[in-house]
Amino acid sequence: MMIVGVTKMRKSVSRVLAAGLSLMTALSFSGCYFLPEEEEMLDAPTVKIEDVKYSYIVTEKGQIRTRKNYPGVFESQSSETVSFDDVNSVIEEILVDEGDIVEKGQVLVKLLTRDLEFDVEQQRLTTKKAQLDVQAKQEAGASELEIETAKVEYEKQLNELEYLEKKLEDSVLRAPRAGMVSTITSKKPGESITAKEEMVTIVDPSELCVAYYGDAYLALPEGTEVTLAYSGKEYPGVVQKSYQDATQWEEGGRRVEVVFSNVEDVPDTDMLGENVTIYITTYVGPECIIIPTSCVQVEENRNYVYVLEGEERKERDVELGADTGTEVEVLSGLEEGETVILR
Repeated sequence: MMIVGVTKMRKSVSRVLAAGLSLMTALSFSGCYFLPEEEEMLDAPTVKIEDVKYSYIVTEKGQIRTRKNYPGVFESQSSETVSFDDVNSVIEEILVDEGDIVEKGQVLVKLLTRDLEFDVEQQRLTTKKAQLDVQAKQEAGASELEIETAKVEYEKQLNELEYLEKKLEDSVLRAPRAGMVSTITSKKPGESITAKEEMVTIVDPSELCVAYYGDAYLALPEGTEVTLAYSGKEYPGVVQKSYQDATQWEEGGRRVEVVFSNVEDVPDTDMLGENVTIYITTYVGPECIIIPTSCVQVEENRNYVYVLEGEERKERDVELGADTGTEVEVLSGLEEGETVILR
């Protein structure tokens, strides 16, 4: 840490503000001479300059590190998006919201079925009647042909029931896994959808990662060590996946997936969807004197600073290294513990 302070240097000058008074040396008159009494000479006044104050730093060794940042967002490493496979229909009801925790098999979306539920119930009754008819003919000792005919009718009604039940089941979308709802279709109840149209994405909130979408993916190859900054804290991380194949484009660019280096560093699972900053280190300088750039004076090809030696201010040429805009490396010209004047 650089020590900053203020010191004073005193200056004074004597300035002669008035010339000595001239005396009349002679008055010539015929027959007499008169010389007035000599007046007392005044002391020459002096003007005192106020103390000069300097702000300064005491030099210390340090190390400049520069880094570049990329925007990221908290996501889950494990997610699954569901859709209606072979149905072109109309949404009747969306039963979940983003952020909801769901169980496997829970209904997420229902399609408009009109009378399908009634048709299924009616078919169940018809199928039950056909089954009872087979039993009745068997108990009554009916002919083999009559019994076989009853069985065929029962199978026919059972097939119809299974078809309607599947159709009814296909009109609801269920969670394929337990997890959290991360995204939902923008479609509203009453709007039409097509087969394979993405409806809901379920993620595992316990498998948190950070995703980057953009064109700077080449700066983030797999294995790159990074720093993840969120809510005033920083965490070490590493690039786990970098989709650089042309077939792996995601919306907004190629996706880079970053994971936390330490499992205990993972923030709470309610961070999904929140923004996070990904930093990569671009430069690590040598251990050397680091000073504010405001200390440096530039004159043609010369760089120098003002150093306080006792109460004297002296120029000192310096060789500079990397410059961050606020701090600069001094490779030679200064030693640790010297007092350098701020500009």
